[in-house]
Amino acid sequence: ATQRDCKLLHEPSGRFLSARTRDVSPTGALLDVITPRDLLTGERVRVAIAWDARRARVALSALRTGVIVREAPTTTAGPERRFAIRFDQPDALPLGVEETAAAAVSRAA
Repeated sequence: ATQRDCKLLHEPSGRFLSARTRDVSPTGALLDVITPRDLLTGERVRVAIAWDARRARVALSALRTGVIVREAPTTTAGPERRFAIRFDQPDALPLGVEETAAAAVSRAA
């Protein structure tokens, strides 16, 4: 699984929420989001993933738009919730991430 810090812009409220990726593919992501309230299936979001841990900021052009498709159970108690996001447009993952995902698949085989 690809774990990176990210920000999620919850479009209905206009709030940015801290999050961390659990898994990422060209078509979507599974995110652990720190939120005091429930996010609802069908709500629109934008996701900025910090692919380079050395860079604190992510360009607005790097925001991926999508929709929450489900909430998944988490193993921790507290304000962290897990959501599956489907991106509006599939996109290639950064080179290092694709290589990591490919290596994980070949190890599992």
